[in-house]
Amino acid sequence: MSKSETHHFYLIAGMVMFSVGKDEDGQISSVPTNAVVRHTDGTKFPAAKLAKAQQNLHKTLIMKMPEEAKPLITVRDIIITNVSYLGEMTEEEFQAPADVPDAVQPPAPEVI
Repeated sequence: MSKSETHHFYLIAGMVMFSVGKDEDGQISSVPTNAVVRHTDGTKFPAAKLAKAQQNLHKTLIMKMPEEAKPLITVRDIIITNVSYLGEMTEEEFQAPADVPDAVQPPAPEVI
C-alpha cells in the first residue's frame, strides 16, 4: 500500500455481547466498543464491510480484556449501532496529530 494512496475511513460504534466461561447459559455481558474500517472502493458500505466492522469490534473487545480472561470469552453477538463516515484521506492524514490551539488567554480587565 502506497503511503499517499487515499482510503475512505469509517468510525464504527457497536455493542459486543459476550459471556465468560464455558457455560452456554451463563450471564451475558455487553460492552460498548468502537473501531475504524477503511477501504479504497468508494463510499458504499456493502455486507463484506459490515462483516469487517464486526470483526474489528470483536478485536477491540479482546484487546481490552486481561490476558487471563481472553481464552474464557465467548462472543454471543455484535450489534453495530452507528457507522460514521470520516472522509477520504491518506494514512498520514488519518494518523496526523490533532491541531490543538494554544490556550486562549482571557482578556485583561479594563482599568477605569
